Amino acid sequence: MALREVRIDDLTGEYGAEPCRLAVGDREWWLDLGEVSRKQLLELIRPYTDAAEAAAVGQPNSDGALPPLQLAHPDGGAGDGDDTSGGGGGAELTADERADCRLWAQQLPRRQLNRYEIEKPNDRGRLPEKVVDAWIAEGKPDPVR
Repeated sequence: MALREVRIDDLTGEYGAEPCRLAVGDREWWLDLGEVSRKQLLELIRPYTDAAEAAAVGQPNSDGALPPLQLAHPDGGAGDGDDTSGGGGGAELTADERADCRLWAQQLPRRQLNRYEIEKPNDRGRLPEKVVDAWIAEGKPDPVR
């Protein structure tokens, strides 16, 4: 049986959306936008893009997907994310921070998990380093309780 992926516009709920990457400084967001939403966004930011200098962007890989967001470790090095130490990423987390990080990752939608190349963590056990790194890279956001 073949599977077909259908993207839905994150703003309007319409079918037929395409992934759209937004980046400002060291922040990056992914949206699935249909043609109308994409045109509205481009029109909204036109004064800024007209004044800006274009930057090189990541090239799609062989299956047409854009490369995932690469996370840096707090010590400046890149890692493979296989370490499953309790703190992860070389950072010592408090018990409350570990709980917030775990809950945050469990609440992420599938496309954000894919973006960071992480899996939802279990309710117990050590947090994978990539999960902690993603949470730290997002500014340690509070999960929805």
